[in-house]
Amino acid sequence: IGYLGLLMSDNDIEQALSQQERLNTLYQTGLLDTLPEDSFDRLTRLAGQILGAPVSLVSLVEPSRQFLKSHFGVEEPLATEQETPLSHSFCKYVAAEGEELVVSDARMHPLVKDNPAIRDMNVIAYLGIPLTSADGWHLGSFCVIDNEPRVWTDAQIAVMRDLAAAVITEINLRLEARSKEVALAELQARNAELDAFAHTVSHNLKNPISAIIGWTSVSERYQQQIPYNELIENMEKIDELAHHTSSIIEALLMLAGIGRDDAIPCERVDMFGVLEVALSRLQPQVAQSKAVLRLPEHFPDALGYGAWLIEVWDNYISNAIKYGGTPPELTFGADELPDGFIRYWIKDNGPGLQPDEMTTLFVPFTRLPQSSYVEGHGLGLSIVERIISKLGGSVGVTSTPGEGCTFSFTLPGI
Repeated sequence: IGYLGLLMSDNDIEQALSQQERLNTLYQTGLLDTLPEDSFDRLTRLAGQILGAPVSLVSLVEPSRQFLKSHFGVEEPLATEQETPLSHSFCKYVAAEGEELVVSDARMHPLVKDNPAIRDMNVIAYLGIPLTSADGWHLGSFCVIDNEPRVWTDAQIAVMRDLAAAVITEINLRLEARSKEVALAELQARNAELDAFAHTVSHNLKNPISAIIGWTSVSERYQQQIPYNELIENMEKIDELAHHTSSIIEALLMLAGIGRDDAIPCERVDMFGVLEVALSRLQPQVAQSKAVLRLPEHFPDALGYGAWLIEVWDNYISNAIKYGGTPPELTFGADELPDGFIRYWIKDNGPGLQPDEMTTLFVPFTRLPQSSYVEGHGLGLSIVERIISKLGGSVGVTSTPGEGCTFSFTLPGI
């Protein structure tokens, strides 16, 4: 092990093993808590036989345990349990630093001499090679163990490096396969959205544009016969349809923009201030509907992007007014969750939803049957879902028929 390894404290090891990017890669392998597989077992068996070691392991290291994806020479109950606490792990040093650990006699080695695995598992000699993913994260160790002191030769270390390379090749294949699965799922989702987009353009945009053409044609053709006040009414209808068409286009552009992989400048957000901006934008709608607003005394701040969160509240509030009671009653609140996230919510006094209706709410271009009498284009809640997902949170809805709906979203707290 390198000089740094000899100086690593328990806190250093915990920080190294807890890096989120490392854990993401480890989880993406799909190997944790799975049964032994021949592709790995052949390599642990070969290591034990070639080096004459009674035990060999493929060990994947989490912050609180090491999971034995493959093992040779391990007795029960460990063979079935496939894991040990981190307190009994030598592999944690290999994964934390990403360097080989060569131990001839653990009882005298400064790094591991106090490890309880010496007493409880008779680990005396150890040779571990880091299992490093293609993107550079040390996921665990490929190791051999002896219950007697021994000097590991250069030839034996070279063999272990070759076998470890075969192990990491197998792991990288899993990561690549998983990456392709995710990419395929994303592609299928994008294709579905493109199909829905075509449907929206052909219906939601075609209808108002056709109506605009119709009203314009009538007004031009019969302008001499139509009374002036009717012409004004026609112009107002054309203006209304044009604004509706513009809102659809803006929503589509917003939806497409959020789908890009650009970095998001997340920062501390004054959520109460964001809510006030959204309410100010919707003031005409609030006044016309005579909506009753019940605001909290304050909202806790969160990490996010203020401009997008205004859109989130805009959509949630608009829906609550559209589908609320008469008059709409809107109650706002926030809950601090145990995982450090904050759940913001808005409750309306509308008719509520059936369980099967709630499953489609955040799907792009989808509208509920009961919304047929309300203007809209079925993009608002899908925009909310995409924004919050991009900011690292999640959306939700709860409802009891006859008792209204509560729409929510979560964001990381400060």
